[in-house]
Amino acid sequence: MRELLRVERAAPRSPDVRADRDLCLRAVFAATRPVRAWFADASGTTRGDIASGASGTVPPRGPACVTRGEVLHLVIENGEGPRTDTSARAVIFAAP
Repeated sequence: MRELLRVERAAPRSPDVRADRDLCLRAVFAATRPVRAWFADASGTTRGDIASGASGTVPPRGPACVTRGEVLHLVIENGEGPRTDTSARAVIFAAP
């Protein structure tokens, strides 16, 4: 996998990733507090499993694959309720 995007302030949503060809995405994240993280498409539908914790990989059990032209973004939601002091960083990888 190759690094596609590095996001210093990932919460609550990363910039969009538009697939210029069929590819699979995976991200690693680290947050100051426990969060929930997942990929979502343009309609808001979850793609892949949701990860929980202060750090981890998204999706936790393998990549989220998209076809050419689809748009995904990484969503990071505070896992402790309506706190606003949580910050998160993420790196999104793509294959091929």
